[in-house]
Amino acid sequence: MALEPSEVFCAAALCFNKTYLKNTLRLSGPQGSGSPSDRIDRFLLFFKEAEKVASGNEVVFAENRQAFLNFFKDPLKNPKNIIDMSRGISAAIAIQEWMQSEHKVTNTTAHRVFMTGNVWPKEVKPLAVKAHGFDAYNSSDLIIRPVKMPNAYFGVSLKKKPKPNDQDPTLINKAFDTVLNDKSFDDVKEELEDIREKYFAGLVREAVKEGYINLDVTGKTDAQLFKPNARVRNEEGFQRIYIDTKGSMKMPEIYGPKDTEIQAKWGTAKEKGFEYYGDKALGKSELRSRTDTMRAWVNKKLGENNCPLYKAFLKVMNDNSEVFAKNLINVTLKTDLANIMGSVAGGIGPSPKSIGHMKFGFALVTGIGDGTKGKKLLESDKSTITVYKGKAYDIHSILCGLSDLDSNANKYEFKITNRMESDNNDDAEGGAAKIYFDLIKNRVPLMNMELRYKGGFGGQPQFFGTLTKEFKTIMEDKCLVKGKDGAR
Repeated sequence: MALEPSEVFCAAALCFNKTYLKNTLRLSGPQGSGSPSDRIDRFLLFFKEAEKVASGNEVVFAENRQAFLNFFKDPLKNPKNIIDMSRGISAAIAIQEWMQSEHKVTNTTAHRVFMTGNVWPKEVKPLAVKAHGFDAYNSSDLIIRPVKMPNAYFGVSLKKKPKPNDQDPTLINKAFDTVLNDKSFDDVKEELEDIREKYFAGLVREAVKEGYINLDVTGKTDAQLFKPNARVRNEEGFQRIYIDTKGSMKMPEIYGPKDTEIQAKWGTAKEKGFEYYGDKALGKSELRSRTDTMRAWVNKKLGENNCPLYKAFLKVMNDNSEVFAKNLINVTLKTDLANIMGSVAGGIGPSPKSIGHMKFGFALVTGIGDGTKGKKLLESDKSTITVYKGKAYDIHSILCGLSDLDSNANKYEFKITNRMESDNNDDAEGGAAKIYFDLIKNRVPLMNMELRYKGGFGGQPQFFGTLTKEFKTIMEDKCLVKGKDGAR
């Protein structure tokens, strides 16, 4: 997993009080006070202060300590880190305000900030909690222990974005079948697997007819066409399962009917093998621009309106809407976390015997900041660096919003939308293999979601999702989540 600079920047900033952050960095006023160059100079000075804190005892690492600390060094050589620092500070101030308003923390300065990840620091490791199919159901990127609160732990799932009105970062990136992790859903999983097998086997047969791949499909079952065994594939000249083939006979680099009458050569490359020109010889950017690859054709099929595969998936989801919705909500928003934390026992903090008195909080937090891009950030008096007001949604506010929607007897539903978003998926040669839909309750969209394939088609597609503006309004207006977007 790639390390995220804004996380350690936020951790370091949390070790300063918010008044110091605002005053020192001159964050007051519509765009901050002081000249742009003066403001950037103050950011550069803060890097040294933050590095000193992060290098001490206040920020606790279980792994990658030096790699994280390297983000503080030479910001002049990597202006992107300056922008990420603005997002870390934005998040830190939002976290401190959240701890004060929602949890009545008097002094919100961190005594310790624990960096989590693949490995959690020893003190907070019991808080990772194994539940709902997760080795670490607690999705906190940071855990804060404020000063003079030895048994208080505030977890934060941290995201970032450039400006308040920009699209929110996704809150979920989970394979389709992980949402259904109970044995009682085995029949549903089997139905979904049958749907995938039939659809992709059909595409393989169509690809042969259309002249993308050379393959004898006579007598082969859907299962054999969807996931052929390695021995058969190797005999036929395929390194991957058929549906994952990247190159095609429509590419001029590969022999096809127009190049030779010898059918045995169809689908072989003129040099170095069939798969070479669908993989190694072409970079990702070139593959994305090509329309004559097998991968591009499959992605185009999946991206069509009324794609039979995604329609079938959505039908199964709506036939089991309560199960899917509640599991998706639980996986994404960690709605069961507060209850689980109440039952955690032993090994937490300096006084394990007082675990019954542990105070725990959890929030979804977005740090918001932006600046002039690249080296221009450091070259002109017109350069800007802006820290916007971050957003923090307390787990209890999320539950409050859900309770408001649950007051109506209407069922959850999944509805395909025409929503379009930019796509930066490196695997999306020929277009994104995805479908957009909303999770709706009582005619109110709760989450904007998408279901898409990343990488190979042999595995499960993945869910991605963000909170809707409608649901955030419910939380802010009815559940007393403080604050409005705007620049500091």
